[in-house]
Amino acid sequence: MSSARFFIITGMLRSGTTLLQQALNACPDMQCSYQDSTGLFTRIKSDFLKTRNLQPYHILSTLFPADPHPEQLTAYLHQQDFIKQLISDHPSGSIQGYKEVLMEEFIPYLLRYLRVILVIRNPKDVISSMHYGNFEQYSGSHRPVLFDIRNWRKSAAFAIYARRHPGFLLLHYEDLVCQFDETISKVLRFLGRPVTDIPDILPARLRHNSSFAQDTEGVFTNSVNQYRYTLDSELEQYIEQLCFPEMQALGYSCHMTLNQWKENRYYYIQEPFPISRPEFKDFDAVSESEKERARHLLLQSNNCSDQDQLRKSYIYPEIFEKLHLSL
Repeated sequence: MSSARFFIITGMLRSGTTLLQQALNACPDMQCSYQDSTGLFTRIKSDFLKTRNLQPYHILSTLFPADPHPEQLTAYLHQQDFIKQLISDHPSGSIQGYKEVLMEEFIPYLLRYLRVILVIRNPKDVISSMHYGNFEQYSGSHRPVLFDIRNWRKSAAFAIYARRHPGFLLLHYEDLVCQFDETISKVLRFLGRPVTDIPDILPARLRHNSSFAQDTEGVFTNSVNQYRYTLDSELEQYIEQLCFPEMQALGYSCHMTLNQWKENRYYYIQEPFPISRPEFKDFDAVSESEKERARHLLLQSNNCSDQDQLRKSYIYPEIFEKLHLSL
């Protein structure tokens, strides 16, 4: 099975995975499905969790804490030969892609068999897109902001963890919409496709799903930094407090300084949106915020020898080390 023939696009909700999927579908001899395998990913993850007597509501979880650990999931996927369930035969010469969100915990396993493209976006714009404008049309009713942030951080963690793997490509949403041709050229080279395919990918032919634009045709560049018009200062500070290390490591600027982040002043805000989803009826924002503060105090410490706690809080010790060095 040649990994050059198969790829997967993943990332957090509202991060540009659909736009990339549409663009690649415009290439000759390339097909990228739209979340057709979601049921397969959730079923195999659910089966894995049942082996540990776990039946959570959210199967593709935030991984905070990372217990059970993704390494255990990877071992289970090998045992089940999951790749054969995911990939079927395709005509010689074709490239088959899969677009699936929130399944970053599968990346360490999948990198053995196919190429992985992860799209990351400024978390402030992600929260803006998930809670303002026409958000319900694309992501449903409100979830707790902290829950959404933890899902973004999961995506960021695997972006940091896998970014040097030859079969992994990290894309920034901002590059995709603002430097479309250049970014698509990068993707095509990564997938072993001729860059001459680009003229067939006309941005005007694409249909975006922005929460803020009325016209759905073309690439909506105004979606970059849209948070400036939606988030109030308290919510923006809250997001930066929770995501500061990851934003620094991934090149996203913050208004908050390192010293302000270390002061731990912005962990506690009242949930700004009405939460009606029954799965969150027991979500205690105060106690969950305490866990966040403890997580960051761990990162601020100069010497942490508790490897188990590192893995639960940061998934892999390598991620902890890279975040620590970015501060």
